[in-house]
Amino acid sequence: MLCNGKIAKGQRYYRQTCVYDDKPYDFIEHEECKAIARELDMYDDCDEGLTDEIFREFIDQYIYDNYTEEVSDALVAVPYYDKVKKVLNDLEKEGGSHD
Repeated sequence: MLCNGKIAKGQRYYRQTCVYDDKPYDFIEHEECKAIARELDMYDDCDEGLTDEIFREFIDQYIYDNYTEEVSDALVAVPYYDKVKKVLNDLEKEGGSHD
């Protein structure tokens, strides 16, 4: 729900059943989206929960702040799930650069 990408059959994901305005709903997220939200402390500034809009803005801002202009421009049209995987991969590399 955060990146608005589909979860592939057999792919690991997280599901949380919540209640809002007395109506239950399921919050579903990729394993990677949950990991990057925690890694980048996205939950710290979300008093009412992390929304897809806030998540995507945060990813865009992170890319803008941490990657070269060429990389940032190349990632504009990339689906958010793929952006998340790239950032996570780069963060996991020891001393990895963002280019």
